[in-house]
Amino acid sequence: EGPQACTSHLAAKEATAVLIEYGAHKNARSSSVVFAASAAGAALLSFSGMMLVNVGGHLSELGLASLAPYAAAALFPAGLVMIMFTGTDLLTSNMMFTGLPFLRRMREKNTPARAALGEAAPPAAPELDASSDASPTANQPLSNAVRILSVSALGNLAASLGLALFATAAFSGTPAGAFGAAVAMKKCSLSLPMVFSRAIAANALVNTAVYLSLTANTTGGKVACVWMPIFVFVALGFEHSVANMFLIPYGILNGAEVAWSSALLDNLLPVIAGNAVGATVVGATATYLHHSPTEGKDEKKHGFSHATKAAGAPPGTCE
Repeated sequence: EGPQACTSHLAAKEATAVLIEYGAHKNARSSSVVFAASAAGAALLSFSGMMLVNVGGHLSELGLASLAPYAAAALFPAGLVMIMFTGTDLLTSNMMFTGLPFLRRMREKNTPARAALGEAAPPAAPELDASSDASPTANQPLSNAVRILSVSALGNLAASLGLALFATAAFSGTPAGAFGAAVAMKKCSLSLPMVFSRAIAANALVNTAVYLSLTANTTGGKVACVWMPIFVFVALGFEHSVANMFLIPYGILNGAEVAWSSALLDNLLPVIAGNAVGATVVGATATYLHHSPTEGKDEKKHGFSHATKAAGAPPGTCE
């Protein structure tokens, strides 16, 4: 049986298999690679943050402050698009990737229960793939998750702080500083239930964007898949921990009346917790609805893997 004809997108079941195998690849990297990828990813996202405060500042100066959230929402996804195509990292997507080994095992353990309810249980896969328990990191998923998330958070934070200092110097004397200060003060004044719930929603949308991007086989399709959920999250004012690692320090450096301890306790820590919940929701939904232990057999038969698809170059990819 030959390869399937080229299509512009993958079905949800195929995209979930891509997600699991690509996650296994991400989880198997060394700490130095995770740190470098995370620093690069946060730097790219910080450029979107700079665009947000500049556009917002200039619109506010023109008396059009009410348009700032929507203008920022239209432009902010550029950072996520750059991160996707460069293969760099954010803590928020690593939350989903590191959770996949646990969610995959839970889904596979549920197979006998499904059979008891009258559902056909899929046969065991005859060969192991990149996401199998034979991989070194899969045998210690908890310690590996702690390692990746800790290193990723440090890489994101280091680059975000550096870019906040850079932006403060680069845009000195412009409306961006005052707008950034106002953003930081607003973020650190939210109640705990509000900041936590907004953080859940933000990362559910961000990881939905990651998932949707894996369904697309064209560059334009991937860009559109990322743009839509990110537009929604920014327009609604949800809370993203890595974005806030740039925005809040930038605001403080530009006069926001926010203590560094408040930035950590009133925003970053509860936002990280909420982001983790949002990532888990997306990963759990995808694996519960669409994962099968046999996924990946057909691709191996044809000589390519889901990880190749995730990299954007499977046989028959639409150009």
